[in-house]
Amino acid sequence: MPADGSADWATTCLQVLAAGAEGTDRVFAVLVGAARRLTGAGGASVVGWQPTGPVPLAASGPPLPLPSRRLAEGTTTDPQRSVVSVTVHGEIDLITWWRAGGAGPTTEDGEQLRLLAALAATASRRAGAALSSLYAVARRLLASSDPEEILLGLATATADVLRAEIAGVFLATADGEAVEAKAVVGHRTIDTARLRLARGESLIGHVYATGEVYRTDDWTTDPVVSRALVPLASMEGTQAAIGAPMRVGGTTVGVLAAWRRRRSHYTDEDVEQIGTLADLAALGVQRTLAEERLRELSGQLMTANEALSERYEEARQTLEIHQRLVRLVADGADLESVVGALAAITDQPVRFVGVEGTSAGRGGWLADLLTAGDGADLPRLGTEAVLLGPDREGRHAIAVTVRSAALRWGELAVATRMPVATRDVIAIEQAAVACALLLSRQDAVAGAGRRLESEFVWDLLDGRIVDGADALVRSRQLARELPAAARVLLLSARGTDPRARRGTSSPEGIEHLRTELARRTSRLLAGHGVHAPMGWRGDTLAMIVPDRPPEVVRRMGHELCALGPELDRELTLGVSAAVHGIAQYGVAGRQATYAKAATRPPEAPVVVFEDLGAVQFLLEPALGEDLDRYAEQQLGVLLAYDRDHGADLVGTLRAYLDCDGSVQRAARSLCIHPKTMSYRLGRIETLAGIVTTRQEDRFNAQLALKILDMRGRP
Repeated sequence: MPADGSADWATTCLQVLAAGAEGTDRVFAVLVGAARRLTGAGGASVVGWQPTGPVPLAASGPPLPLPSRRLAEGTTTDPQRSVVSVTVHGEIDLITWWRAGGAGPTTEDGEQLRLLAALAATASRRAGAALSSLYAVARRLLASSDPEEILLGLATATADVLRAEIAGVFLATADGEAVEAKAVVGHRTIDTARLRLARGESLIGHVYATGEVYRTDDWTTDPVVSRALVPLASMEGTQAAIGAPMRVGGTTVGVLAAWRRRRSHYTDEDVEQIGTLADLAALGVQRTLAEERLRELSGQLMTANEALSERYEEARQTLEIHQRLVRLVADGADLESVVGALAAITDQPVRFVGVEGTSAGRGGWLADLLTAGDGADLPRLGTEAVLLGPDREGRHAIAVTVRSAALRWGELAVATRMPVATRDVIAIEQAAVACALLLSRQDAVAGAGRRLESEFVWDLLDGRIVDGADALVRSRQLARELPAAARVLLLSARGTDPRARRGTSSPEGIEHLRTELARRTSRLLAGHGVHAPMGWRGDTLAMIVPDRPPEVVRRMGHELCALGPELDRELTLGVSAAVHGIAQYGVAGRQATYAKAATRPPEAPVVVFEDLGAVQFLLEPALGEDLDRYAEQQLGVLLAYDRDHGADLVGTLRAYLDCDGSVQRAARSLCIHPKTMSYRLGRIETLAGIVTTRQEDRFNAQLALKILDMRGRP
């Protein structure tokens, strides 16, 4: 298209045709002005070639030195200029030139000049009806913006100019392999208006394939005409036919055709006229395509603008909601405040359900929807949001998982109406971010407290704190109580040491697992009325608990180890003996370590230091109270029985052991019957669980008796 647009081009065509009423000189004057203006050339001339040399007939711009012989049609270039020569008619050419060094002629310029020359030839040689029809076509191109009206006008003008009963405009299909009728006038059957012909098929397809005008005086006998169309030609009554290619930029984009219902001859003048009409038709098609493309681009632009406006509004709402919620977090608000802010933004109930069972907000039915939707493939509404429901009452909710890094804190849900409002989706996703920030900050604060508590506990167990006053001050700062009589529990969980590089668990995941195990341990101990300071080192969780009898501690330990399968970890527990005073916590820590080393999961996941028997004295230097405790553990039941019943089962056991396990000798030493001796040994086994025939029991009992003797106890 010309730079000034299709309207300027159509106006120029109209001006060239209108000049025909004023004579050839006026036509040529308009032609050179139009050629120079539309192509941006330096000058243009209409030249007649005579045997004596060139004769300038009209010029615009500086004159061009002309050779004595006629220029070849097309483009020629020399160091000074570029020249395009096209034939107007006969020996008359339109010559247009451009200075070297500037913008030269383009292929499109050559096509425009050829069409202008053809219009000038028609205008200079035609008058009356033919010129009026061409003039009318140009006016339609200029005045109409309706593609169908333009093409129909072209078909009508073709029928008028060529004195044909039927005329039609055929345009190429999108793939370029066929042409199909777009506007037909004068036809009798609908099939003619729906014609679609492949490249090279029949007269129209032949013109489309060759790019040349084709005419026939007898449609029914012409070899180019397809035999398949003879029945249609019979219904239409067509005889003579002519077709001309419609070219845009050197490419054939369609065919203009005309048929007469009488045997007649299309003259060379008819060929020239349909060629001119085809060029005008190509102009109409080009304008139509440009306008359709413009409308298409306009529609795309409007669609893009609407989408951009929607995205801008979403971004504005996102920023507004984000700022509001983050400001709450920055000001130190709690989870309930963030949930309340989301409820205010959406004007709907909101519920947060944490992985630890915590909750915030209102709307119990939202928690039920979250439970029902857990693990299901739910419709996605946004980047993170999914749609829940409906429940039995037809209610829906939007849900988002609250997470940060590899940690999942819980689920956030807000009630919604259908269809879901975009603002609600934006609000809950931003609220989930705010909740994650808040919970992460709270967890960081709690984590710092846990690290301080861990350092304190392990300082006690490592013996770095021996001053009771210092220990009490630090324990109160941590809101923990240190029992005077205490036991140390060491709970080992494989795969929870963040320093280890084994496995696929991330450091964040391991930290979350350690926190969860500590939380569950605290809850279990609280169920026993125990509140213990605790701390991690590697994969071991240390606890300092108030003293309880071994069987109570052992039962509590088995409950702790039962937490392992829930967390997919194997747990073992070592329990120290009871110690008195903060200075003895280090001893208790070593004892718990020995006991933990003696565990044998899954058969014996819990070992109390007292369960080690005499081995405990080899592992840890014993104090007097340790010895007394061991003797009491082995013989306490018998001593109490003797004291309460005036019996002497301890003496009986001593005699039996002194006599190397001989019932007969022991009976003689006590002056009792052997059966009485056997009866007493049976009572000892029943009361104290000491099997006198078992070597380990005899060893433990004999050691306990020696401790009693050493400690001066009867």
